[in-house]
Amino acid sequence: MDIKVQDTNYKVFIHDKGTKLISGLLFSKKFNPDYIFLLDADDWVHKEVVEHLHSQPSYPVWYVDCGYLVNYKSKERKRKHGMVRYCGSTFAYQPSFLMKLGDMKFEINETTSQDQLLSSTSDRFIYDILGNHSIGYHLFPKMGFRPKPFPMRAITWVCETGQNVSRSSGGMNGLPIDRKYCDLFGIPETFISSNDADFIVKIREILGCIRSKITWTQSKITGQNKY
Repeated sequence: MDIKVQDTNYKVFIHDKGTKLISGLLFSKKFNPDYIFLLDADDWVHKEVVEHLHSQPSYPVWYVDCGYLVNYKSKERKRKHGMVRYCGSTFAYQPSFLMKLGDMKFEINETTSQDQLLSSTSDRFIYDILGNHSIGYHLFPKMGFRPKPFPMRAITWVCETGQNVSRSSGGMNGLPIDRKYCDLFGIPETFISSNDADFIVKIREILGCIRSKITWTQSKITGQNKY
């Protein structure tokens, strides 16, 4: 089920990202990790993620269901369900499981050239698994593995950093960043907002969270992401 990529610039970007991730995966083998969590530069990780993985029986793939959307400029946050639809930092894999998905055609390592990395694996691995986080939740069950959800709001997708590849904006009119949130994600207290949320903002955030949960439920039922 390889995807058809029409946008040449996007194809070049995903090829570049995918091969860099493969190279990083190969390099990580030296450290014999229990899990690999692919993270984007514009995402923050909950401090209890690693502890949770170590406390649970081994499983091929975990995913982030609940998380936050933060506006970096306004220091506001919104709760989201089904983060796999929005955020690239949402899957933690057992290394052996992830590399098996690559179905490598010949021996490669972290020094292998980009062209050889591309020819060693499939477009599905580059585009659908490493490059397209939004379909993983629906794709893996078809391969015999249903991802398990983290029990906490494990990831924050940070918008308006000035470096977001997706150029997405969001998080405005959300709840102000507070001390508790900073502690959960290891964010400096200088990021705490000095603003207070009024009643309308609180209600809007609650309704947005409910809507997010409804559309994610629809996504899981239909097998196609609803937003």
